[in-house]
Amino acid sequence: MSVKPYYTLAIREQGRWSPQFGDYKRAIVEQEERDNYTRDADGEPILKRDRKIVRSAPDCDAIDEAIRQLNRYDPLLPFAVGALLFPPVKERAR
Repeated sequence: MSVKPYYTLAIREQGRWSPQFGDYKRAIVEQEERDNYTRDADGEPILKRDRKIVRSAPDCDAIDEAIRQLNRYDPLLPFAVGALLFPPVKERAR
């Protein structure tokens, strides 16, 4: 039996991605993004590049890993340079 995908809206705040809202249906997450995440608390617009929907398994560990990967490979974040210069080495099958 396959795991039903879970969609999480991530917002980049102060240079880091963080999960804000999630659901099993992408359309619901997109609607939540349009309704509640186009402006911050001060009324400033949240740019589209600072909002992202990620797909993962529905458990907390999988969601955390998806956000961790988003932070690791985001080219706009300074610490992502290390991930670009030194990508994780994948072992070949023997």
